[in-house]
Amino acid sequence: MSTHREIGHRTEEQDHTTTPWVWIAIAVVAVLAIAGIAWIAVGDDGTSDIDIATELANTWGQGWEENDPDMVGSVFTDDGIHIDLDGKVWTKEQHMQDVRYRGQYITKTEPVTDVTATDDGTFTYVADFTAYGTTDFTSVIEIELDGDLATRIEWLSQEQVTGS
Repeated sequence: MSTHREIGHRTEEQDHTTTPWVWIAIAVVAVLAIAGIAWIAVGDDGTSDIDIATELANTWGQGWEENDPDMVGSVFTDDGIHIDLDGKVWTKEQHMQDVRYRGQYITKTEPVTDVTATDDGTFTYVADFTAYGTTDFTSVIEIELDGDLATRIEWLSQEQVTGS
């Protein structure tokens, strides 16, 4: 849209459309805003929370498979907890003692789904586990993060597939 205005003895046309520079500035601001949001979801080293939760899930499962209490404990913050299917809350140290006590209880863990983010900021995945080499079950596991460690790992559900 153009209008004319008279300046002295001449007429000057004024363009009221947005100039390309304004659109460029808007685009730059939008890109910077999106980059800022992405930076929140990605750590300083470029690792996303999904990647962190996936690594913790794999390490936790491997620690059970190898009967390695220290590996299981390494995924938790100092005040991290494990919640079993019965709702019992285990401190990090108690959970490590449970791994030590049960021996080769979990002999195989295999993720069935990728770790996914939930609406409340936690992460879930489904995994197949084998207990004592004879009983297979499928479980839904939830992980809550604090930085690059778990503050909570909880068994949300479990379904026995084979065995007694």
